[in-house]
Amino acid sequence: VHGTLSECLFFFRLHPSAILSSMNAIGNKDILQKRIPSMGKYGEIEAKLDTGGNVLKVREPRRPQEEELFKRMKCSSLHRLLTEHNPELRVILLDVRLPDDFEICHLMEATSYPYTMLSRSTNEFIPVIYQNRNKEGVVIVIYDYDESIAINVGNQMFKKGIDNVVVLSGGLKKYSREGFSNIYGTPPPPTSPTASTRTRRSNSTGARSAPSSASKPYFRR
Repeated sequence: VHGTLSECLFFFRLHPSAILSSMNAIGNKDILQKRIPSMGKYGEIEAKLDTGGNVLKVREPRRPQEEELFKRMKCSSLHRLLTEHNPELRVILLDVRLPDDFEICHLMEATSYPYTMLSRSTNEFIPVIYQNRNKEGVVIVIYDYDESIAINVGNQMFKKGIDNVVVLSGGLKKYSREGFSNIYGTPPPPTSPTASTRTRRSNSTGARSAPSSASKPYFRR
């Protein structure tokens, strides 16, 4: 179509179908139907749009697992150390529960060191800790009822410069279940028939015999 602008407008007014035919001539009408080429080894990866925080994401927040900076000791290893009196490795045993819980029940060799003392600005440690921190041939073993307190205490003590702190795995609860007799007061009640049987057997026969110490490590990460 040739001519001036006014002539073109007059022509399209008389022949509106010419507008559609001229629009169809521009571009490809099937452009949206075109398949995206394959990405090779990434072809199986689906696109995912992250829309940010929403109700589904914040409903059940995940709690990061706390890193353990300290070493651990099994109940059997602690009992072996306490009964054999190894001259090359001395144990300083600390109960980090509150004093009232300590009075009800504790390991006979333990000293009360309430975890609340760590929040003090000064004198957060008792003398026995100062005397034996990072001392060669000495381990400071801490325990509570079920590790709910001891893990945090162990990390805090390590950060405050006590490198030889060790946490008793399972705490007083597991130590009592394994039937060892060096417990003062009323131990936590057993939760399984097996543990109950072992506890009664230990009480009837006296102190439990120490297991063999042949090349068994006392503590572990």
